[in-house]
Amino acid sequence: MLIANNQNIFRKASVSLFSYLPIALLLTFTSISLCFANTEKTESVAEQEIHVGVLAYRDRAQTIERWQHLTQYLTQQIADYRFTLVAGNYPELEKKIEQGEIDFLLTQPSHYVSLTYKENLTSPLASMVNKEVANGYAVFGGVIFTKSDRQDINQLTDIKGKMIVTPSKKSLGAYQMQAFELLNQEIFSHQKEMKVIETGLPQLNAIHAVLRNEADVGFVRSGVIEKLIERGELKANQLKILNPQSFADFNLIVSTQLYPEWPIASFAHVKQNLMKEVLQALLKIERDSELAIQLNISGFTIAEDYRNIDQLLRKLNLPPFHQSADFTLLDIWHRWQVHIVNMMVFIMVLTLIMLLYLFHKNKSLKEITLKLKDSHQQIKKLDLAIQQSPVRIFITNADNKIEYANEAVQKQSGYPFEEFLLKDPNIFSSGDMPKSMYENLWKTVLAGDVWVGDIINKSKQGEKQVLKTTITQIKDPTNSKIGYLCIQKDITEEKETEKKIHQLSYYDELTGLPNRNQLEIQINDIIADNIFEDLTEADSSNNTYLMLVNIDRFKMINDANGKLLGNDFLKQFSVSLRESVSPKSFVARLAADEFAIVCSSNDESSVDQLVTQQAENLLNCLKKPFCINDQQWNVSVSIGIAPIACSPDTTVNEVLRHADTALHYAKAEGGNQIQLFDRTIEQKVTGLFKTEQDLKIAIQDQQFELYYQPQVTVSGVLSGAEALIRWQHPQQGTISPDKFTPIAEQSDLIIDIGHWVLQEACQQLSQASNEGFEYDLSVNISPRQFMNPDFGENVMTLIEQYSIDPERLTLEITEGLFLNDIEKVLPVMQALADTGIKFSIDDFGTGFSSLGYLKNLPINELKIDRMFVKNVYKDNNDAMLVDTIISIAEHMRFSVVAEGVETSQQSRFFDRFPNIRLQGYKYGKPLCYGDFESHWHKK
Repeated sequence: MLIANNQNIFRKASVSLFSYLPIALLLTFTSISLCFANTEKTESVAEQEIHVGVLAYRDRAQTIERWQHLTQYLTQQIADYRFTLVAGNYPELEKKIEQGEIDFLLTQPSHYVSLTYKENLTSPLASMVNKEVANGYAVFGGVIFTKSDRQDINQLTDIKGKMIVTPSKKSLGAYQMQAFELLNQEIFSHQKEMKVIETGLPQLNAIHAVLRNEADVGFVRSGVIEKLIERGELKANQLKILNPQSFADFNLIVSTQLYPEWPIASFAHVKQNLMKEVLQALLKIERDSELAIQLNISGFTIAEDYRNIDQLLRKLNLPPFHQSADFTLLDIWHRWQVHIVNMMVFIMVLTLIMLLYLFHKNKSLKEITLKLKDSHQQIKKLDLAIQQSPVRIFITNADNKIEYANEAVQKQSGYPFEEFLLKDPNIFSSGDMPKSMYENLWKTVLAGDVWVGDIINKSKQGEKQVLKTTITQIKDPTNSKIGYLCIQKDITEEKETEKKIHQLSYYDELTGLPNRNQLEIQINDIIADNIFEDLTEADSSNNTYLMLVNIDRFKMINDANGKLLGNDFLKQFSVSLRESVSPKSFVARLAADEFAIVCSSNDESSVDQLVTQQAENLLNCLKKPFCINDQQWNVSVSIGIAPIACSPDTTVNEVLRHADTALHYAKAEGGNQIQLFDRTIEQKVTGLFKTEQDLKIAIQDQQFELYYQPQVTVSGVLSGAEALIRWQHPQQGTISPDKFTPIAEQSDLIIDIGHWVLQEACQQLSQASNEGFEYDLSVNISPRQFMNPDFGENVMTLIEQYSIDPERLTLEITEGLFLNDIEKVLPVMQALADTGIKFSIDDFGTGFSSLGYLKNLPINELKIDRMFVKNVYKDNNDAMLVDTIISIAEHMRFSVVAEGVETSQQSRFFDRFPNIRLQGYKYGKPLCYGDFESHWHKK
């Protein structure tokens, strides 16, 4: 934050560095929101050229080679615009800016701040995240060091008079930050007092100069020393860091405060929509992505605060603050220092002689004068202290009528002194205090004691004020009461703050419901009450239990509709939840999509039945649609229930854990269920947890293997295959996907597993093609994997990486995927279909099929589920359903695959459909790639 004096300077600046801060915040918020929005690109008529200026502080050719990847990336990401790199040193860039030839600018912080005062630059859109050692930071600092064996240099004050070395005095991180720190700590009063030599880049030169004793102290940028130690070019014990600083989440050596990294900003003529798209593209750059590696950065982040750079430039008199008076008072002091000191000494000596002479001649008179003056000053100070005191002070006479009041009484109450002079202090009363409080007040004061307490008064404008009040008697030297003294401090804000802290500590900010802290207190109180009733043999027939309610697949709701609409839904849900339970029930919110209910039952004999009945009623109440933004949302919930026992060994954590275990079991069973806790469930959930942990290890150790099941024509000729995953567990052997995919679907593990399957399938499809083995390959895609924002891009990357024919790849999806959010699914499917990739509807006929969806989606294939194929030769209903599906496919020009064909009777049923493909054990069980190729290649 800037100090008060600098704030006035900022207001007078012709172009404020922060005048566009609200725009920057709006752009940041809008760009993040756009990440969740459904947009449809249109073809541009003509590309507009956008120039991105980048400071070339070293070699211009190296700068172009590095940053041209960024402009290429922006051109790919943003339609209708072609981004061109303009690299140059300070004069070259500033000339281009003056001519209006730069649209976006990436430069070092002090250069950016300087330009904001003479060019129409916006606030920064984003800050670069540098690549320092193993971590990336959007901030950096300066390092001040010396040789480790220099016993005479241990702190900043020891630097005075020593020789300082820096790569360049123009460097922000390797000189200006350190110089600013030394000036701020008043080690030096001016830069001219510093003895500085410059070595030029690289910054290693400055370190070598200190190690060779060519200089006493060195300046470098943060991260340089760590890199040299990491590369083995420097030992950690060779240097000693001066004024070491520690900052949260910043692990590099630093001797100064932290400053923001390079900003990227736009000029005022750039359209806001383009600024939003550029910011969105920059924030999408991932830390370890190929682009980040090419740029040698860790990406970009939301813009940092550049005000401390402004302070630094002002302190060091650097552009644009270098235009100052040629002759200042400081210059006068430096030039005439000796003469001024001599003159001051002469004046002081002369004055001292005169004072001694006057003291000797007028001693008696001076003593009297000093005493009178001291008494007057004391009275004046006392009067000023009382008048200027921030606390209210008023004095009443013996009849309790106000005779005196300081300015704080008038200011804070809003009453002018004339309106309450000689009035009773109850003129300020709000009427909110009980009569008993005033009785106790007068009883205490009249007894000669001091009364202290809180009183609620009311100002003239009607505002309530809480006042910490002290009242006592005033007595004269004869110990007779002559009045009362009242001192009051306004603690209204403190009380409001306490109230807010209590609200934040015990209530959920979004819904207003109690939070986890208050739930734990509630459960703990119930346990304590039950134990007390049990010990006193009181009636303890009242049974209590805890319900945990979790919204099924809430993350998908949030991802599809945005956080703001998700929050609106949570508010409505919390209201509906509160209305669906007994008024005596305690309802709390524990996490984003998890709520808790503490309920009671008075019937001990059938508590489980009553609990389940209440949970079922709650489940039915929450099935009603919620109306959010003119849309109807239908959700389901899972409920886990655990009793709150009264045993002395029962703990709050144990109750919560039992209810959470039941909840997890309900969700693992598919959600929309109620589950009471028992030890069997705990064991099952423990098993599910173990499987989930083993899956994480399996992904890391690549314990998976792909198997292939053939798809043949009616005549038995191989036409394709379906890739099926198998888990080769080190202890349990081969595990089929139906054992572990439901667990993976409950977390993001399915995304990693699905990506491995797709990558392995593309690699083996490419290998087969190179060996002359051509066939179509189908790969199952889970809904969570498909809804991942990077799914489409990942598929295209794999196709390009393994050089496979897209028309050989079929992605199998379920109907539930596009039924939930067709507007988000359709653009991704269409983009992939445009490359030649095919889509198949798996298990067709088992879900909520819609011909409307089939017509609008780029579908190529329908797979008839094995449940219809099993009895197709003897069940007329199954036969008619299969005939209908094949008829629909023929009319819509879809291919058809019948899966689960295991017998000759089933196979003969499909002989009358020459274009259908068959899949099942009759034609081959799933085989690993090597066995599949050996069996089917050239067959």
